[in-house]
Amino acid sequence: MAGLDAAAAGAALVRDLLDEFKGEVGPGDFGLTVRIYPGRLRDGAADRYSDGAVFGHRDEVAVYPASTSKSFYLVAFQHWVETGQLQPDGEDLRALSAMIRQSSNDATTYLFGRITGTTPGGPLPEAEMAAWWEKRQAIHRWFESWGWPEFERLRLWHSTYEDSPYGREKAARAHGGNLIAPRAAAALLHGIVAGQLVSPAACGRMLDLLDREPERDPDRLPPDYTDQVRGFLGEALPRDARLWSKAGWTSETRHDMAYWEAPSGRSLIAAVYTTGPHMAQSRRFLPAVGARLHALLEG
Repeated sequence: MAGLDAAAAGAALVRDLLDEFKGEVGPGDFGLTVRIYPGRLRDGAADRYSDGAVFGHRDEVAVYPASTSKSFYLVAFQHWVETGQLQPDGEDLRALSAMIRQSSNDATTYLFGRITGTTPGGPLPEAEMAAWWEKRQAIHRWFESWGWPEFERLRLWHSTYEDSPYGREKAARAHGGNLIAPRAAAALLHGIVAGQLVSPAACGRMLDLLDREPERDPDRLPPDYTDQVRGFLGEALPRDARLWSKAGWTSETRHDMAYWEAPSGRSLIAAVYTTGPHMAQSRRFLPAVGARLHALLEG
């Protein structure tokens, strides 16, 4: 890894992936961003993700993020709690765990409403709908206020749903859907892992939820987890690597944002977003990316 040329490594990675998946995957089917660290990012860092040697491919193209948006809602929840805007109870914490570990859409919708002070329901008269929509954008406005260049194309206007939103939540889709670019996801994850967001204690709680160690053994998946390892970046990692991640998938997308540590002590952050039904159905592409990235990490 010493002396790694990020631009050259990124170009070679994309070229090798397109060769391996020739006829299946085109350059416009995915975006990725990667940063390799000489030590454990969990030990702390003062810089931002984009301050380092980052390599990427279409990493500023914002697409529908599926359940990776839940990592942003996780950060927002911690901020609302620590600033006293939300007094959490047991049900909030149960929903928080389900949102990240199970990737539960019902839990996400519950917490999205708790954070923004809004409720689902039937259509509203125009003036009431406008007021509801203004409150609904609270999470988006908070992230927008950070002024991070990585968040320039970010849109966090909606919860996630099992099949479709209804009523006023469906009407709100007229404003457009959620959007996240791979680099925005990676920048957020860097901040969590390095202990920079909200507070170090909050980052520790978030990492506990993002920890995929309980899912690494496919034969012993805990009942309160959904498998976010097989078919994603972490599937290719050796068992002695440590993994924290949040995946997202729909009929049109398959994404992963992940941080992992090698036994050597080096670490890596990657966010890979893929689009199109063929990419959503592929359980091979993201593990192939993960395998190549881990080889770079250990190289």
